[in-house]
Amino acid sequence: FRAPRANGPVVIDGDGKDPAWAGAFYTDAFKETFTDAHADIPAPLKTTVGILSDDRNLYFLITALEPQPGKLKAAAEKDGPVWGEDGMELFLYPPTAANTYYQIAVNTKGTVFDAICPGSNAKYDLGAELKTKVLDDRYVMELKVPAAKIGPFERGALWRIHFARNRKIKDEGFAGNYSIDGAGYHDTVAYRALEIGSPYFRNGSFDDVKDGKALFWTTDKNAEFIRKGNGYAAYFKNGG
Repeated sequence: FRAPRANGPVVIDGDGKDPAWAGAFYTDAFKETFTDAHADIPAPLKTTVGILSDDRNLYFLITALEPQPGKLKAAAEKDGPVWGEDGMELFLYPPTAANTYYQIAVNTKGTVFDAICPGSNAKYDLGAELKTKVLDDRYVMELKVPAAKIGPFERGALWRIHFARNRKIKDEGFAGNYSIDGAGYHDTVAYRALEIGSPYFRNGSFDDVKDGKALFWTTDKNAEFIRKGNGYAAYFKNGG
């Protein structure tokens, strides 16, 4: 995943209409969590997350389709059991010697739970800013996280990140929990890598591979790009 530098201001108002969002990185790779199948999230619940950054902050634009917005559960207050309501969870794992990561849970009322992990200590306040809007067929969230205070935050830094959606409405055939790749919420080993800022090299992490070749790289027949974990690695044969 990437957190491109915003090319303009991002206003946290729950609209997601700032021009800067056109240059964001987007993912919708949500799958069932806590099931054996890890099936893709159903189309009526499609959830998309956009990511941007600037010198000190990370920005997230969340759009979650919801066929029954009138039944959304959201009553918790700040640092209350927000994770038990309809909404999203975000996990940020910066590359620090402290070996800690951060959990942010938000509900559709605009309430924030933030904690430092392991242990989910909610006394730690990240100062996150959130605005939400519930529409007829979806809810939209804009979230600003002052990331510079929790880890090395500079262009090219590699963090790890995870997203999850909690849905408490009981619909037949729909699971209640979805996450990126279906990975467990606190399974930090399975978190995706997050590159901060616009990359120095186009496709520098070999994320875009076609027919065994990394796009925008010039290599000969001795180079092959092979799936490795959550991304790709370059292999060179015959001493190349």
